[in-house]
Amino acid sequence: MASIPPPDEAMSDNGDEQQAEVRSAFFDVTLPAKHAYLGQDLREIHSTPFYAEGSLVTLPFVYVPDVVLMPNQQIPINVDAHDVDINVLINDMGDIENQRKGFVCMAADVGFDLSHVKDSHPYFLFGTVASVVKIEKQPTMPADVGIEGGTRMIVRGCQRCLLKDFVSRGPFHRQHGLFRILPENGLEPPLEIIMPNEWKSAVSLAKRGAQIAANLTPYSPALFATFDVVHLVAELRKEIMALQLKPEMDIDATDFSYWLSTTLPLPAHFRLQLLGAVSTVHRLRSCLMMLRTFNRLNCAVCGIGLAVKEDGICMNRGDLTAAYINPGGVTQEIFTMRKVSNISVFGAPTAEYTWFPGYTWRHLRCRGCHGHVGWKYESESPELVPKFFYGLRRGDVVPSIQPEEGMNPSELQEFFQVQNGAMQPVYYREK
Repeated sequence: MASIPPPDEAMSDNGDEQQAEVRSAFFDVTLPAKHAYLGQDLREIHSTPFYAEGSLVTLPFVYVPDVVLMPNQQIPINVDAHDVDINVLINDMGDIENQRKGFVCMAADVGFDLSHVKDSHPYFLFGTVASVVKIEKQPTMPADVGIEGGTRMIVRGCQRCLLKDFVSRGPFHRQHGLFRILPENGLEPPLEIIMPNEWKSAVSLAKRGAQIAANLTPYSPALFATFDVVHLVAELRKEIMALQLKPEMDIDATDFSYWLSTTLPLPAHFRLQLLGAVSTVHRLRSCLMMLRTFNRLNCAVCGIGLAVKEDGICMNRGDLTAAYINPGGVTQEIFTMRKVSNISVFGAPTAEYTWFPGYTWRHLRCRGCHGHVGWKYESESPELVPKFFYGLRRGDVVPSIQPEEGMNPSELQEFFQVQNGAMQPVYYREK
């Protein structure tokens, strides 16, 4: 595995810059989520589509390459009017039928052969029903010949779904899909499953009853705890404290699992499996295993080390990760970091279309393969802190698992097989 040299040795720009701590104005981390770079020409849409769990619905869908929209997550996207009927999105949604409308965001372009995808990469078929939060007041319509760029909007993830089949409909033969709305399953604590009903109803024996129930099995009570939602959430909160992540305190376990899936530096294929996990418990277990085993981010192309997980910095509310649209209309997700290594910075600094008001940006290039991996942000004001930080693009980095020193080749092979297998969640499959 590639080692990470000290940041001062790896940076091509002045890597020994210091973050100002006195007479400073700290960056307002609520600003990036407002997406001011999109301009003020956005109108709010009050609509939340909802479909019965397990039902089959026909909905239009769009591909947002390598961006996995999780429930409750908000992202900006660029939609071509040939893919989705924009009129449906901008009309006042006053009747119940229109309030149910939405469309599906999918991260993987599955082509037209679903049978092949079902056999090779079934998790590619997971998507998320999205509702529009804001949209351009003057969107681009199919009749606007010569107008490029599509319609920019901010959407929110609502419900998970699974693509079953393709359907074309409408005057422009827009692509629709037949989707299964996936249920939200919460596993009952395993000890309560085997605990007699009379023990459950005895409040005074609640805690001791669980211990007794565990003793009725050949397994350790600690094993049952690894499948208990309350225990998993408590352990995950301990892990994210070191990363200075700040989820809402009153968030429930399912929403917490989606928040982790959104903010952790995970590749798209792994996030798709988390999206389709059969239960909240499976999703939480996978996130906990990932947090406990990965220690750095490597270049996805050449494998050279780019950053360590402790150097993350929350620049968008309480998250390390956020999504934005670049000038070309492509949605980009980035991890924000205090330090990076094996990186060179190029290009003139500019504040045009900046995702972080008050900061200019320049490009980052991997020193191993010379590929573009993100951006460096530098404050325009001497008082604004942090003075600089970095945004690594999600698709260009992968989390790395670091084994213990001294392992022989066979031990290393077994280590990675065990770790990779443990992190893969059990995801939903059609019977």
